[in-house]
Amino acid sequence: MQFYHEFTDRSKTHSTGNIITVFEQSRTKSSQDIISYEALVRSYPYPLSPNQNTIEPNGAVTHGTISEHYLQTRCKRVSVREAQHIHPSLFTVLEDWEVIEAQQLEQKKKASLLLLGSLLVSIALLLAFLLLHQRRRHSSQ
Repeated sequence: MQFYHEFTDRSKTHSTGNIITVFEQSRTKSSQDIISYEALVRSYPYPLSPNQNTIEPNGAVTHGTISEHYLQTRCKRVSVREAQHIHPSLFTVLEDWEVIEAQQLEQKKKASLLLLGSLLVSIALLLAFLLLHQRRRHSSQ
C-alpha cells in the first residue's frame, strides 16, 4: 500500500484533507495506455476542479480506481504517519478490512484443515482395506 495526499490544484498547495490509498500490486494498463490502480479514494466525484469547495477533509472513503496521471498531477506520496495525521478515518476503514481479511484467512485455514482431515481418513480407510485384503489372500492360500 502506498499513501497519497490529495490536492485540489496541480501546484499541490490546496489540500483536500484526504489521502488516497493505492494498492500498487493492482497496476493495470488500458488499451489507451492509461495506467491505473485499485485504491481507497474519497467518496466524491473525480476529477476535482480547482474551485470546488465541497470536499470534506477526513471524509468517507470507497473502493475504486485511480489513474497514475491523477496521482502524479494532484497528489503527493506521504508516509503512513503523515497519512494517519491527515486522514484518520481512512485507517478505521483499513483496520476493518484487515479484520475481515484475517477472518477470511481463518475460514480458509479451517476449510483446509477439514479437507486435510478428510483426506487422511480416506487414506487410513484405504490402507485398512488393503491390509484386510492382503490378510484374506494369505489366509486363503
